[in-house]
Amino acid sequence: MTDNKNSAQQSSSSTVPFELLTTMLYDPNQDPSLPLLERHLNRLRNAHQSLAIQLPQSWCATHEPCEPHLIQNKILTVAQGPIALRLRVTVGPDNQVTIISSPFITQSRHSQLPISVIDDQPTKYETPFLLFKTTQRDLYDSVRSRHHVSLVNDGKQPFDVLMYNSDGQLTESTIANVAVKRPDSQTWITPATSCGLLPGVKREELLEKGEIQEGIIMISELASGTWDVICFNALRGVYPVQLQLGTNL
Repeated sequence: MTDNKNSAQQSSSSTVPFELLTTMLYDPNQDPSLPLLERHLNRLRNAHQSLAIQLPQSWCATHEPCEPHLIQNKILTVAQGPIALRLRVTVGPDNQVTIISSPFITQSRHSQLPISVIDDQPTKYETPFLLFKTTQRDLYDSVRSRHHVSLVNDGKQPFDVLMYNSDGQLTESTIANVAVKRPDSQTWITPATSCGLLPGVKREELLEKGEIQEGIIMISELASGTWDVICFNALRGVYPVQLQLGTNL
């Protein structure tokens, strides 16, 4: 029954229009100015190859992955100038590469900690769109909408939402990967990919450096409110968050 259910979900996902997506930082004050570039390119290629198998009716299955150097060349034409930029890179049918840039203002070290709340219902990680980053992000949008979250850090209203799976295991936030640390430990634990999550390139780097370790974090354990919590993605880097507990734990 489970196999038939998964097959039906994959077939349905195959007909949903999508593009491969990665979000990058260009910062002329950093060296390199395009951090994690190779990881972003690998991510796009790996997503294409995986979705070609998981979504056999999608365009990924009928096209070879776009050559990384072609994507890189297009990125380099946009990643210029004196100000930091957010680069939204998509690869679509016929391997059309589109890059949308916008100014990116980094948060001051003296800014209020972003507030994260915990979702009030589990997420079912049953679609490839929750495992590979694409433009099909409706579920993440709906989670934020349900909690009236706008991704604006004013130190008062929730900035983001922490998600968990049907087994009550912490997975990710709507825009970043997450890690937690117990008060009596020096080890940052990030949810294992087996929990169901979208593994980002910053997470990949932190794991390789040994700065975080994979593990299982039960959402009920966070109810003590004594855990340290960090989030991280390629655009914002690593940033601590303030966990705001509700009544749903």
